[in-house]
Amino acid sequence: MPAPKLKLHHINVCTHDAAALRDWYRDVLGMTHDTSVTRHRIVAEDALYKGGVEVVRDEAGEIHIAETDPHLAARAGHSVNPLLRGHIAYRTDDLDAFKRHLEEQGIPYADYGHAFSGAWRQIFFHDPTGQVIEVQETNDAEF
Repeated sequence: MPAPKLKLHHINVCTHDAAALRDWYRDVLGMTHDTSVTRHRIVAEDALYKGGVEVVRDEAGEIHIAETDPHLAARAGHSVNPLLRGHIAYRTDDLDAFKRHLEEQGIPYADYGHAFSGAWRQIFFHDPTGQVIEVQETNDAEF
């Protein structure tokens, strides 16, 4: 069975100073600061991740800039940490079908659900080189 449809959504870059890196992408590469993505962020006192997040974009796509969190996976009880060195993110219109596809391929994944955003569910897994891959499903009509 073929993999469910995916669309590249963003690249995540981790840093110790998200605002400074946002300004670098804006000033050097001419990208635009975008606050529309972070409006859905989970920011409660007991949120899993409390680090800074910034988003920049151009006509081709987005870069999500997040403060590095080396202990995120341990706190979440998962084997994949998407905020240690960053990740590549794809969007799908059927996350459950994609999870079944990974299971059929024997690829383990970490299901973070809505831990980071009320607007989308996310899973994370590793490619054969150890790069973290995110697949998310949004509850808006963006896909």
